[in-house]
Parts: sequence; structure tokens; C-alpha cells
Amino acid sequence: MDSETARGRSDAERQILLLIAVDALFGFAVGFSSPSVAPLIVALGVSISFVGQAQTVSGLGATFLRLPIGVAMDRIGRKPFILLGALVTLAGFVSYSLATFWLLLGSGIVLVTIDFAIRGTASYAALGDAARSGKVG
Repeated sequence: MDSETARGRSDAERQILLLIAVDALFGFAVGFSSPSVAPLIVALGVSISFVGQAQTVSGLGATFLRLPIGVAMDRIGRKPFILLGALVTLAGFVSYSLATFWLLLGSGIVLVTIDFAIRGTASYAALGDAARSGKVG
């Protein structure tokens, strides 16, 4: 194996490990904060059934956003969208933590929904690109 092939393989492997680490950290953050979101929403005067409805709409919204985001990623590239997803996540969690009324909390839910669509699509597309390139052993 020549040094160029070895370097390309290690670059692809590093990218995959980085994507796995980012997804794991995001999963930890969501898992850590999720139990506090529903009581916070209820404390702000919103019914628990509305919480379920909002989360359902959030999941559907992320699903429908993935197709246009995927098309844009094919044109622009994966890495900018991974960074954008991280920034949107940050904004969503800041909105959660500062929520003193339901609208601010709702904006956090919308931002995290957009992040699911961006970051999830970008991460899986980048993993698929690396696997398809044959640079991963």
C-alpha cells in the first residue's frame, strides 16, 4: 500500500470517528436534557398533550426538511451543513435554557427540529460518502 492510499484511508477513518463522536455527544445532550423539557413546558402553562403533539409535528417537520437539505448538500458539500447543524443545536439549547414563556421554548423545539434534519442528513451522507469511496477498511 502506498503512502497516499494509507493517508486517504486514515483521513476517511478520522472523519468517520469524528462524526460518530459528534452524534454521540449530541445524543448525550438530548438524552440529558429531554426529561426536563416536558415538565418545563407544563410549568409554562402548556398541556402535556400539546407537548406530545409538538414533538410529533417536530419529527414530521424534520422528515420533510431532509429532502431539500440533502439536495442542497449535494450542491454545496457536507461539512458546511454539519457546522450549521451544530450552530442550530446550540441556538436551540440556549433557547431551551432561557425559556420563561412558551414561545421561547417553542422556538427551541423548532431549532432542534431543524438540527435533526440538517445534522442527521449531513452526518449520514458523509458516512455514506466515506464508505462508498472505498477508503474505509
